[in-house]
Amino acid sequence: MERVLITGADGQLGTELQKTGPKNFEFLALGRDKLDISAVEPIADTISQFRPTVVINAAAYTAVDQAEAEPEKAWKINSLAPGYLAVACRKSRALLIHISTDFVFDGLGNTPYKPDSKTSPLGSYGRTKLLGEEKILEELSTALIVRTSW
Repeated sequence: MERVLITGADGQLGTELQKTGPKNFEFLALGRDKLDISAVEPIADTISQFRPTVVINAAAYTAVDQAEAEPEKAWKINSLAPGYLAVACRKSRALLIHISTDFVFDGLGNTPYKPDSKTSPLGSYGRTKLLGEEKILEELSTALIVRTSW
């Protein structure tokens, strides 16, 4: 049986992932009250104990405007934590699926973005999400990064 760890379980995306997940998978869905993703040890311990085959990172600091006032908090959650998840997934051989954002672009294009389109975030939120993507790929080249938009 596939074992899937979902971070950010209390958020909008995490909630929907739990509702729509395949019934033949075992899920462990953890919100910020159960898993502090901004610290290495809780992530490593959780992945080591649960031994997921897939980790879906739906956790993020998503207050786009507030990220300008709290850049350090956004950086810890959006930049550092994805790197920690990537290291733990590499060590446990779990697939990491990371949910990112189109805010890594400047929004000035008039055609759909491609995975290799030039990034150019305009604010703290987009910059921290892009750094998170980069940290993941430095640690785990097999990770999947999904960029979403409203």
